[in-house]
Amino acid sequence: MSPISQVCDLRLMEKIIKILIIMKKKIVIIIIALLTLSLIVGSCSRGKRVGAVCEDGWRSSATGRGACSHHDGVDHWIYEND
Repeated sequence: MSPISQVCDLRLMEKIIKILIIMKKKIVIIIIALLTLSLIVGSCSRGKRVGAVCEDGWRSSATGRGACSHHDGVDHWIYEND
């Protein structure tokens, strides 16, 4: 390998490293933005779950798995802020 090709290879490696550093910074910024967004959305929660309306119209005070199990499943949940 000639000295000129070694210099070219080093310059190419330097460019690649710079690009990777820039990409890493952008990825970190995107991750921070997504985490911030998830915190904002999470803080806008609907409150505590207090019951369910079943697929067949039956209302249940159950708030977890198995709610409406004999009524074709949960149509939607009821929250204390509703």
